[in-house]
Amino acid sequence: MENWNQIKKSARRSRERKGEESEKKADMSLELLLEQGTIDAFWYDPKKDRTEGIDRVIQTRAGDELGIQIKSSKTGAEYHKKKFPHIPVIIVEYTDNTERIANKIKSVLREKSF
Repeated sequence: MENWNQIKKSARRSRERKGEESEKKADMSLELLLEQGTIDAFWYDPKKDRTEGIDRVIQTRAGDELGIQIKSSKTGAEYHKKKFPHIPVIIVEYTDNTERIANKIKSVLREKSF
């Protein structure tokens, strides 16, 4: 039983690291969009992450704010969509580079008419 608990603990840590890496990559892409003038700001709100399913808040050039969720897997994204259908989700895959993630974010902004 102890061995099984160690395996579960290791798998949870691995998922957490994968999620943290996805968020770092998304932050680099948001920085790029900031430099390009596509957005005015972005930030992390720990309260909204826990209670509203929002990883980052993006402020558009028009001053509007949009919360997004960042996921590292399609499974996680589907779960998020069921729990928070009104919050857009960006899937950051292992092979995604900064440009590709930035394009995914721009796509969400267009979908939401920002």
